[in-house]
Amino acid sequence: MQKVLSPIQVPTESEFGAGISLLVPFVEQLSATQPTQKFVVIIDEFDDLDAAFYTGERGRQFIKGLRSASEAGLTFFFIGSERMDAIFSRHQADLNKWTNVRLDRIDSAADCRNLIEAPVGGAIEFDPEAIEFITGYTSGNPFFINNFCYQIFDRCLQEHRTFVDANDTSAIRQQLLRSLGATNFSHFWEDNPVLDATQKRQDAAENCIALSCISALGGRYEGIDELLEAQESLPIDAQDRAQGSVLRRACARLLQRGVLEQRKDGDGLVVGLQIFREWLGENARAQLLPIWCNLLEAERAARPGEDELPASEDTADTGFPISEDDMLIVAQRLIYCGRQKDVAEIKSWLRQFDDDSRIEIAFLLLQRMADKGFINEGMRGVQLEKVEQMILARRNGVGHGIWKIVKGRRDNLAIGYLDAEHKSGATMARELKSRVLPGKCVPAAELGQWMRTHLEADAMVAIVDDFSGTGETMLKGLRKFKAAVGAETWGRYAGEGRIAVFIMFSFPEALGAMRCEFPDIDIHSATVFGDELRSCNDQAGIFPTEDERAFAQDVVQQIGRELVPSSPLGHGAMGALVIFHNTVPNNTLPIFWSGGSVQERPWKPLFPRP
Repeated sequence: MQKVLSPIQVPTESEFGAGISLLVPFVEQLSATQPTQKFVVIIDEFDDLDAAFYTGERGRQFIKGLRSASEAGLTFFFIGSERMDAIFSRHQADLNKWTNVRLDRIDSAADCRNLIEAPVGGAIEFDPEAIEFITGYTSGNPFFINNFCYQIFDRCLQEHRTFVDANDTSAIRQQLLRSLGATNFSHFWEDNPVLDATQKRQDAAENCIALSCISALGGRYEGIDELLEAQESLPIDAQDRAQGSVLRRACARLLQRGVLEQRKDGDGLVVGLQIFREWLGENARAQLLPIWCNLLEAERAARPGEDELPASEDTADTGFPISEDDMLIVAQRLIYCGRQKDVAEIKSWLRQFDDDSRIEIAFLLLQRMADKGFINEGMRGVQLEKVEQMILARRNGVGHGIWKIVKGRRDNLAIGYLDAEHKSGATMARELKSRVLPGKCVPAAELGQWMRTHLEADAMVAIVDDFSGTGETMLKGLRKFKAAVGAETWGRYAGEGRIAVFIMFSFPEALGAMRCEFPDIDIHSATVFGDELRSCNDQAGIFPTEDERAFAQDVVQQIGRELVPSSPLGHGAMGALVIFHNTVPNNTLPIFWSGGSVQERPWKPLFPRP
């Protein structure tokens, strides 16, 4: 500054001392010698400075010093989080000339487009639909736009591409979600407008349990009762569940801060930022739940006079009807939601069945599920590859049997899914999209326009899903798909064999129901489960006698009535023994996945649904 502007002697750091008051005469002198210049100081992460800078007497003097410096001709930009409001409120008498502006999003669509296109102008071209998707997916947040575009640039660089379309943005979305960590989103639950450190931690933890419940419902909810019900499916002890008042307070706070917003249809609230909503769906249980549980644990540890917890009853437990070796064999096969089940967890779950006979029944069911019905990540990958080959092979028997390749994609292939965006069927479709490279991959109900424009292009439609038990959900989706396409287009495609359904895992009932109602389309399943995965079927061979099988059915039905009154044996009364490495079908016995209470005691599932 001294070299560039004037011969003014710049005070040394020791001359300034610890106060800001000596800055004022220097700024006055500087302004007098350079009357046409404006002097700006930018302080980033201001609210992360030591709280002493804006609280207490020292904080008051510091803020007054800043005001004096501003009156002398210095302009300050303080960059921080939503806690800046609390700081300004505390010192509003001294900061009455200052304004607070939110800059967390770009509202102008043209500015968003410019931010996306300008840095790579002349090198990479964006389809308008791709720009619209990026802007909507990030809600105009420049940080997430930049991250998204960097992933696109990296992809184009590796593949020597110069054009980005909607298919690319959909693929990048999955890449981006895997690359972003909790630190990229933590401000949504941490940056509460409070200055007290203890209160800040409390509010952040409450936000975490609320967001975990909301994520279990797909990122949206209608009422607190719905959140309380969703909380029962989370992998936390009953004593750690938040009360309705806590969830209500946290949701009100998140709504006020703009993390939650009103749904467009007016029914309840939704996590506003789509990228955050999808990230929560994958990470809330692993990243946010521990914050809530750790707070409760710290509070319990801080309470004076509480006795230590009794020693685990598992120690020297020789009377348990199932040996630890048998439980260990089962536990080693079960890696659920990224976490290996252990003997202690299995034993804790089995104890809920009370007496030895019921415990033995539960273990036999668990053992059968682990042997034949647990779909680990590797098995799922094999079946996904099998479905991929089935789709590619079907081309040989449809139309001219030739793929039309445009910009490296099979332009005459569309992949549709019947699930919601956050469900496993949609995830499977997106995985296939990166493998098969179809011309289109969207919800099936949105394929109508594509099918009409490709009517004469020898096009083929593949509807995919990862699991179907009774077929009811898929039938509803297929009916909606058929209605959206229109009778004429549907008749043409179906009549020429150009629509087919591909499922990774299914039960025969599902295939039969779909083939009965939609005889004009082909239904394929990579794996069809048999009676060995029906807990109450007399052909399953789980129990040695009919009396034991009947007793087992009574046991699981009795507990199931209290957990899920409408479907005590799972949806469709299937009593299925199928569990995926990251989720549980609702056709599976509720004793495995549903939380709640049984005989007025909390019931903790072994495989809580995400």
